[in-house]
Amino acid sequence: MKNIIELNAELEKLYNPNIEYIFDYNKFLLNGLWVDEINLSYFKNIEERIKDKVHAIPDLENSLSYKYLEVFYQDHLKKYNFITNIDLDKLVDVIEYLETLPNSNKLASKAPSQSFDIIEYDFESYEWFYRRMLSLYELGDYDDYIGGNSLDEIKDNIDLVMIKKFGYDSFDQKNDLDLNDSNIDKSMIDFINEQDSPPLVKLKECYAYTWLSLRLEMNFEVIKSIANYLEYLLSFIKKFESFGKDELTLEEINESDPKNIKFEFKISKKEIAILFKSLKDINVFHIEKNGYMSEQTQLIKYIDNANMYFTHNGELKPVKGITKEFAKVYGHDERVMNLPIEKKFLKGLVKNLTERIKEIDSEEF
Repeated sequence: MKNIIELNAELEKLYNPNIEYIFDYNKFLLNGLWVDEINLSYFKNIEERIKDKVHAIPDLENSLSYKYLEVFYQDHLKKYNFITNIDLDKLVDVIEYLETLPNSNKLASKAPSQSFDIIEYDFESYEWFYRRMLSLYELGDYDDYIGGNSLDEIKDNIDLVMIKKFGYDSFDQKNDLDLNDSNIDKSMIDFINEQDSPPLVKLKECYAYTWLSLRLEMNFEVIKSIANYLEYLLSFIKKFESFGKDELTLEEINESDPKNIKFEFKISKKEIAILFKSLKDINVFHIEKNGYMSEQTQLIKYIDNANMYFTHNGELKPVKGITKEFAKVYGHDERVMNLPIEKKFLKGLVKNLTERIKEIDSEEF
């Protein structure tokens, strides 16, 4: 039960994050942390903690734990389905999402307990940041602001366009701002940068919403990842529960694999060569000639690769390297020396076959 309570607490931070806008700093706090100081590892750690707690829930001997997981999964899917309809590139969607959160206070004015120094944003490092900001406030594409300008000039241009958007373009009669004018009057920038000037406050708010949008995107990615993890876990458990008699066993695989079926001869290795030679000579089987290899070579290769065994000095051994034995029954000189052995084996075989014929004749049907 403790694990489930802790899991619900972790998920609540994802589903309903506590978001506050602190006017003293014109910044957002997300679950007590400044949004621009939260890095990727923060969300990865949350994801891993949740997965660990989810993994500890299923008890295959307890149907209630599985039922809880199913209910939990459906509830999570509802939350995930809700956020899929939120476009974090649109400011209106971000604001509407904040209005759905029970723990958010966008009117907070007190400063957080921790100390905070205003961060100077590195434009080059935060290209992705400015792309999001321009998208949120519908101010064109980031690439439109690059042409031939230094990083500081690009940042100033974007800041000025942002200020103009909110009705502060009348300062110093700058009603029509030309972003390509290298001699742009900096008096507006000087005014904007005055402490607590209305343009600066509004600009900081724009930065704050941009950081919030990016961090909410990370938050949503964790929710998506948890949904995928739950889907995988439940699918596995369902497969486990519906599993009846084994559809396949290792024993069946081994039995059907020729390499695992031992064909054991009760004769010597030389007699095996005599047997195969004799059966081939009387056309019991046929070996199709393959390229440059002779029929004898192909037969030897087949025997070497077949899963056949014979007993030698009381030990079961594979029939491998039978070339020497074949030389004794096929080679002219060696065959002469081994003829008595070949005839003795064949006579014994004939005798056994004759006895088998008598057994068949004596059978009654």
